[in-house]
Amino acid sequence: MINELSWKLSSPYPNPSVNTTRIEYKLPEGIYSGEIVFYDLQGKEIKRFKVDSTFDSLSISTSEIPAGTYYYQLQTSTENSEGKKMVVIK
Repeated sequence: MINELSWKLSSPYPNPSVNTTRIEYKLPEGIYSGEIVFYDLQGKEIKRFKVDSTFDSLSISTSEIPAGTYYYQLQTSTENSEGKKMVVIK
């Protein structure tokens, strides 16, 4: 589990999302890249987005994601954040 003082993973905005959503993040100190990974309610991975320390947010088009509830987390080579929830509506 990532030290809460060294990372950030926000709830998506807007949530629920119709077309796009934005997630703010901060990688742990000393980590320069990672991925934000999305899972459906059954735990099946549906999307994976590469992120790095150059930026502090990820904008996602939800147009190709079916309506539903999803969970996501920030993953690095050494640690994973707690999960957050995103709802997609059509």
